[in-house]
Amino acid sequence: MGHCCESESLMMNIAVITCAVLELEIEALAAEVDGLVHVEKLEQGLHNEPSKLRDELQLAITRVESEHVVDAIVLGYGLCSRGIEGVRASRCKLVVARAHDCITLLLGSKERYAQYVADHPGTYWYSPGWNKHHTPPGPQRYQKLHEQYTEKYGQDNAEYLMETEQHWFTTYDRATYVHLTVGASDADKQYTRDCADWLKWNYDEQQGDPQLIHDLLSGQWDDQRFLVLEPGQSIKMSVDERVVRAADHTFALHVHMPDADHVLPLKNKSDFQKSLSQLLRQHGLPLNTRCGERSICDGCLIELRDGQLEPIQHDGQAVSANGQPVTLKACDYRVGQTNQLSAVIHVPKRSTTAYKPAVLDTCRINVPFAHQPLVTYTDTRQLALCVDIGTTTVAMLLVDLRDGRILDRASAFNKQMHHGDDVLTRINLCTVDKTMIQALQHELVEHTFEPLIDELLKKTGFSRENLAGMTAAGNATMLHLLAGVDPSPMGIMPFKPTFLEHRQCDWQEVGLAWDQAWGDAPVLHLLPGAAAYVGADLVAGFLASGQCYDAGPSLLVDVGTNGEIIFKQGDMLLGCATAAGPAFEGAGLKAGIRAGDGAVSHIQINTDPLGFDLQVIGDVKPIGMCGSAYIDLLARGRKSGVIDDRGHFDIKRFPDLASRIKHEQGRSPTLHLGHGLYVSEAEIARLLQAKAAIAAGILTLLDKAGVRAGDIKRLYLAGGFGMHVDLQSAIDSGLLPGFTLEQIQLVGNTSLAGAYMGMMDRDLMQVMSEQATHIDVLELNTEPAFEDHYIDQLML
Repeated sequence: MGHCCESESLMMNIAVITCAVLELEIEALAAEVDGLVHVEKLEQGLHNEPSKLRDELQLAITRVESEHVVDAIVLGYGLCSRGIEGVRASRCKLVVARAHDCITLLLGSKERYAQYVADHPGTYWYSPGWNKHHTPPGPQRYQKLHEQYTEKYGQDNAEYLMETEQHWFTTYDRATYVHLTVGASDADKQYTRDCADWLKWNYDEQQGDPQLIHDLLSGQWDDQRFLVLEPGQSIKMSVDERVVRAADHTFALHVHMPDADHVLPLKNKSDFQKSLSQLLRQHGLPLNTRCGERSICDGCLIELRDGQLEPIQHDGQAVSANGQPVTLKACDYRVGQTNQLSAVIHVPKRSTTAYKPAVLDTCRINVPFAHQPLVTYTDTRQLALCVDIGTTTVAMLLVDLRDGRILDRASAFNKQMHHGDDVLTRINLCTVDKTMIQALQHELVEHTFEPLIDELLKKTGFSRENLAGMTAAGNATMLHLLAGVDPSPMGIMPFKPTFLEHRQCDWQEVGLAWDQAWGDAPVLHLLPGAAAYVGADLVAGFLASGQCYDAGPSLLVDVGTNGEIIFKQGDMLLGCATAAGPAFEGAGLKAGIRAGDGAVSHIQINTDPLGFDLQVIGDVKPIGMCGSAYIDLLARGRKSGVIDDRGHFDIKRFPDLASRIKHEQGRSPTLHLGHGLYVSEAEIARLLQAKAAIAAGILTLLDKAGVRAGDIKRLYLAGGFGMHVDLQSAIDSGLLPGFTLEQIQLVGNTSLAGAYMGMMDRDLMQVMSEQATHIDVLELNTEPAFEDHYIDQLML
């Protein structure tokens, strides 16, 4: 990547692909430059969904190369949330400025940007393009979002969501309007001032420098300011001040992922013996190994496009592509020592866990609490971490113990998921192989917690030595594995955990990094639980939702792999957990995936003419369906009559269904919803079993208390599923049987809220401990009413 001299640049044909935020500036500067043959803009906001930006940018590059004769394509982007990683041109050079985002391009250098942010760390940037193409923080944004939330969630929930939205803006204190004169106006500047005044921020204006954009467009590409890629090379983030670099290309296993192509080095002999699923996970490309790599699901399907793979089992036969793709389970095959040449595999998006998880890190706290932190703090050891450990996802807060401010939030998949989707799978792994206790602890601490802690500290400008403590909420299995305690006893009757009480753990013994030069390690506090399957996450929600102070009758329902429920009326406290299984996370369903970009989140059914309207997360091509879509399918399928009360497709009522249904020998009828997505009657039966388990748990508790659904004054719906599911569909499908919209209050991630409250008010830790002991936990398998309700709820 050398310097391109001016004489060379004058002979080049250059195309530009830019974000719409920079269209005014780039169009103005393009008029001064010879050799530009094409300028194409992409919509603003793609950086909020990096995988979508990557897909759209790659499509644009391919389109420009096929439609125009160009020597180079330059990008009007920075690294942009790593959204440009992996893109490449096939026949021409690809050029990008060494910039994290478009503000560097407007200011003229990353050095000027860094200096300004260092002087004014709480800056939110405005520009002519930003103001034109999206609604920035200010009164108009507030009004627009408030109206959207009110329409979708109702007035009460809208107020809660707006409080969360506005809290995010407290991390800023300055609105800076940056421009290159182009597009700037007194009205636009006044608009930015008005936003700053409304938010009680300072206002500043910065005249940008057009030189960096001018040199990008004109081919003046020195190595210090620009990355120039040869055809076939892809962009990779650099971990230094150079921002971006060319990806290395000395590899052996070629992997086509949905977001980018990767070529993985096989450096060690052991790499050839590992399953493909293990090898990809080792290189940061984990697959959907929801069954714990036991080859009993289709989560990790890949296509062998070229080369040969060997079976893990020695009595199997090697498989070669031979010009035709071969579909295999990645956990069943390895590269193998006999395969000396590179192999090429394709990973469909539904087989990955690489898309951004729909993790809920917002929470509603319905009770007051005091400022008397659980851990001792000083002016230099003033921070604490609060974490919710979900079976699938982990959410973490960084808080200032001096005033209780939430400084930032971070979330990610729980890396234990690569060993199995549900707690029973992980418990069974520990039962048959005790080394899995430490392995699963390592996945949680080293591969999940540590990156989140680093992310939070980096974003807020603090260091690890500023930490004073941590609280953790989660189900009993997650807390046992965090503490390094064998969860096996919870896998068999009488399901007895080793501990349930509030527990303190040694920070370093669980594997969290600490240097003794910083003083004593922080204290890790695990919240108390009530039973093996009514854990600290539900007890935390019982407090944070306010149910513990609610006279009732009330219910707290957290829908996940397990449906966890608490009923309260006066002094009566009943709890239960019902094993719904991971069907609502897509497990065991041909089109099922977890919520993320490309997942169908909602379905509308039209009957005249018959059709299915699919709402897709990220507004990209659908690749699968997540739990909220399946709930819509059950509810709206039954309401429209497309599905009868037993879960069968009603062809007699809708003859047009016949053309959409496949009948294969040995398989149940399968309905095509469009875009290559299918659902079978067998899968509907599985969904009915999952919803019936949760509904039966609710009804059994109500029976035990002698009340009906209509008597419940408040149903607190906790967790991410509740925030994304259509509540009317949840009612109509029978998931929340007999309830009305008016009874339901969304409370978000109350497990995380309880972890935060326990850290900020040590008395509440004691309250949770006491309340946990008062919950009368029902074992539903011993309750005759449960089976009756379960059978009834298998109907729609």
